[in-house]
Amino acid sequence: MSEVPAKITAMEFPTALAGLDAHPWATVNHAYGPAEDLPGLLRTFAEGGEDAEEALGELYGSIVHQGTVYAASVDAAPYLARIAASGRQTVDALRLLGCSAASPRVRTSTTSSRAPSGPQ
Repeated sequence: MSEVPAKITAMEFPTALAGLDAHPWATVNHAYGPAEDLPGLLRTFAEGGEDAEEALGELYGSIVHQGTVYAASVDAAPYLARIAASGRQTVDALRLLGCSAASPRVRTSTTSSRAPSGPQ
């Protein structure tokens, strides 16, 4: 039988956002076009403080807009997971990821499509 670790440690916060600014956000879209605003929104959300709730609302509106997910939603998912793993905004980050995962609609370009519901 393997030994269970005595303590699980949270991811370091700087590690959670590693690569955020280097990511090619301008090449992926969210509900309102190129996702160049996502690094700032993700950072503001993750840091907490007085602007975090507004940033979270903007993230919902951008990457899970009316139940639709976008290419930028997929690209934001690892950062949201790492934010949650860092122990910051964990519940809200996981809820946003859950909404993204449960979305029945996917838009990968300018054409909307519905996710398949089963064998065609």
